[in-house]
Amino acid sequence: MQLISPATILLLTRSIFLSSLSVLIAMFIAYYAGTWIWMRNGTVLSSVRWLVIMLIPVPAYIFALNVSYVLSYTPSLIKVSWGVLSPIQGWTISILVQAIAFLPLATGIVILSLDLLDSSIIDSARMFQSDRCILRRVILPLISPFLLCGAGILFVLSITEYTIPSLFSVTVYSMGIFAAYSTTNDPASSLILSLPILGITVFLISWSASQLKNTFQNFALHSYTPVSRFILPLQVRLVYLVCFLVLLIEGFFVIGILVWQAMTGRGALQSLLISSGDILYTLQIGIIVAVVSLPLALIFATKLYKREKIGIYWILILIPLAIPAPLTGIGLISVMQCLNISLLSDSAFFPALASITRFIPFAALILFACMKQINPDILHAGQVFGKNLWIIINRIYLPLLIPGLLAAAGVMLVFSVGELGATLLVLPPGSSTITIRVYNYLHYGGSASVAALCLVTISIIMMVVTTVIVLLKREKEKLYPGKR
Repeated sequence: MQLISPATILLLTRSIFLSSLSVLIAMFIAYYAGTWIWMRNGTVLSSVRWLVIMLIPVPAYIFALNVSYVLSYTPSLIKVSWGVLSPIQGWTISILVQAIAFLPLATGIVILSLDLLDSSIIDSARMFQSDRCILRRVILPLISPFLLCGAGILFVLSITEYTIPSLFSVTVYSMGIFAAYSTTNDPASSLILSLPILGITVFLISWSASQLKNTFQNFALHSYTPVSRFILPLQVRLVYLVCFLVLLIEGFFVIGILVWQAMTGRGALQSLLISSGDILYTLQIGIIVAVVSLPLALIFATKLYKREKIGIYWILILIPLAIPAPLTGIGLISVMQCLNISLLSDSAFFPALASITRFIPFAALILFACMKQINPDILHAGQVFGKNLWIIINRIYLPLLIPGLLAAAGVMLVFSVGELGATLLVLPPGSSTITIRVYNYLHYGGSASVAALCLVTISIIMMVVTTVIVLLKREKEKLYPGKR
């Protein structure tokens, strides 16, 4: 695979097209679904926020398995009309599944952007204009920079991964990097081959960093509850409702289809017993990732907090997201070979290091957002009346940061469970994670064994997310007694 050749250029163009279209579809549905949830704040429907949070870290291959299972029972005519070959594969289905996999994260971005709005602006505008006009002329322009930033990050995450396309027999550029290294074992040629995609991702990350910097200048979350229900024309309400139902159905189908496959098939229990070692190894990696990443993320977040107006710091924090997953693994292998540290490369710390390298920006941003929520007057008072730095850190700073530390640790743990692109390269011989075992099984089609392993993955993610949410609520009660 050469850097400049018609085949390479065509592959890069197709990869850009796949990522762009899947992100556009995801953001379109997410805008209407997320806005519908936000407009229903204070009602039962607002609890769907928790479903969105639960779905964000679900690995992409689980969505691929569910869609494949559903399409396998559709008539052949529908498969042909969707451009899906038999067995199920092709660009069309890859774009569809990629969009479905990104929908929860895109919806979370939309809801977060709406929560950043000043509620007084919205209530004042509603006194003079219709709700439809407010949504189009006030709310959308205000949140559009944040949405564009989120779409840019989603595009980067899409184009640097190859999990879903490879499952549907579609070759993308990032998979070409992995294949080139597998055949040549040459890190330099893999890096050169990565230059076109790195140029695109670094540019988008740099632009997204500038947008995030502007957004976080006046960062404050608002729990907006409409004084009255938004009144929209019937046809507009239908669009919002349909997109919301797509999100809701996706959430219930993720678990429902897996449970059905595991119960109706054979070998589910046996597969779990055989894979018990992989499950424990995955948890071991996740715990290492959560523990080791926290001090690093805290250092990065503190540096960013002190110099948040300097754009280069934002770029440096986000730049790991711009590196394709295979290139991250190749880089770590090269570093370990240069340092000749075989002890680390043969342990669970090596795949944990791959997840830390890839996802540390998310932990740093969470801690930075937590720091922005802290009233600086409290810290100033501690500096005046505190006896020494240890008392200030131990009794004031760390207790206020506990919610951010819990959220960051949870995010790092659940993302490490589903990491594939870099882990596949750095995993020690004879070891495997749940994700890699499922990924290998999926090339032979879905089965009860695969569904059972996917259910274990989702169970781990949901237990971690639920635990973090419960602990966050307790910490909120401690810091702000009586505040709901």
